Amino acid sequence: MSLKDIPDDKPATFRQKQAVAFKIANSDYNLLPDLNRFVVAKRIQGAMYGVEQKTGVPITHKEIQELFDNPKLPKKVKQQMDDYFKVKSRFSKSLSEKEEKDPKQVTKGTKLEDLF
Repeated sequence: MSLKDIPDDKPATFRQKQAVAFKIANSDYNLLPDLNRFVVAKRIQGAMYGVEQKTGVPITHKEIQELFDNPKLPKKVKQQMDDYFKVKSRFSKSLSEKEEKDPKQVTKGTKLEDLF
């Protein structure tokens, strides 16, 4: 069975989405340049999953094959990534606001009383 035998409207498999996410991450080093390419690929893959969940329409085999030929981040996936980071930044503390603990006051072992 070759790729040409697969119907264009068939949903893409997990491996196809994973492979195209890696291809997009490795083709565009301006996309999140401070992160490792593996992490960028996983974020792209997560955004693809988010788009599928939000719209209820799976990414098809034809769309994935077009992305293999032209590895460029789709606008709807980029928008999903931007939306995720906006929400995440509102609810996460910045590094300066994090609570710093004194190493002398952190318990080394776990006591049963500390768990409850």
